[in-house]
This record gives sequence, structure tokens and C-alpha cells, in this order.
Amino acid sequence: MEATQIDLSVILLGAALPIAAFPVVRLLFLLNINVVMLIKVLQKLIAADNIDRAIKLCAAAPSAVAARGTRALLTAYTNGVTDSLALRKAFEQATGGTKKTIAKFSWMSWAAIAIVAAGALLSMNIVPQPYHFGLGGASLVLAYVGLSNSRKISRGALMVQEKVIEALESHSPAD
Repeated sequence: MEATQIDLSVILLGAALPIAAFPVVRLLFLLNINVVMLIKVLQKLIAADNIDRAIKLCAAAPSAVAARGTRALLTAYTNGVTDSLALRKAFEQATGGTKKTIAKFSWMSWAAIAIVAAGALLSMNIVPQPYHFGLGGASLVLAYVGLSNSRKISRGALMVQEKVIEALESHSPAD
């Protein structure tokens, strides 16, 4: 029975590692973008009445939530939509809902935490080995990084949305 508990706890702790790693990789390398730089460049392009270039800039990072939503927002603006609520709706539709898109990856981090907890509970009846701490600790660190980055990306996307709408509202198109 003790060998089964060791095996099951190691399996659970080992399974938590890739479950926690997937959202981190996805969030950091695909959905993330430097929002401060994006905002600065977009504001300059909008002020210079170069919205087509701003759209092309956003198209260069199609997997980034902020860029994808901003591209749809700017496209709607060039199509004559000027109402800020309609522009926000275009942003949200393009991202599939910013919070929903990010939540897809947050739940995996929470699942990894639950799996680590289950593995830790199973290993309570045995003498913990160094690999228990290594697997569990690495999974928890990855889960934390995934959760914190999911919040950062969500807040960043909403910040880009607000700043671009502000820039568009103060923008007077050239005649």
C-alpha cells in the first residue's frame, strides 16, 4: 500500500508540472505584449492621423489579446463607429471577451494547485522525498506565475483599450 501511495503522489505532483507550465508558456510568449510601448506608438499614430498604420501594427501581433482587440477597435473606428461603447464592444468581440480569454488559462493554474495539494495529502503518510518538494514547488511557482500574468495581461488589454479610445476621442481626422 505504501508503494502505491508513493507512486500516486509522484504521478500527481508530476502531472501538475505540465498543467501549470502550459498557461505560463501561452501567456508569456503568445498572449503578452508590451502594453506601455504599444500605447505610446498607437497614440502617436492616431495623433498623426495614421490609423491604417496603427491597424497594421496591431495585426503584427495577432495572438496578443491587447493587439487583437485594438485592431478590431481601430477598424470599427475607420468604418465610422465613434461611440465609445460600440468601440469597446468591438474590442471585446475580437478578443472573445478579454476576461474569458484569460480565464481559459487561469483555471489551469488553479487546477495545478489543486493537484499539488492532492499529491501533498497523499504523501503525508510517507516520508517525503526531495523530488516531492521539487515537483510540488516547481508546480506551485509556475501556477503563481500563470495567475499573476493572466491578471497582468487582462489589465494591460483594458488599459490599451481605454487609452486608444481616449486618443480617438481627442483625434480630429484630417479633411
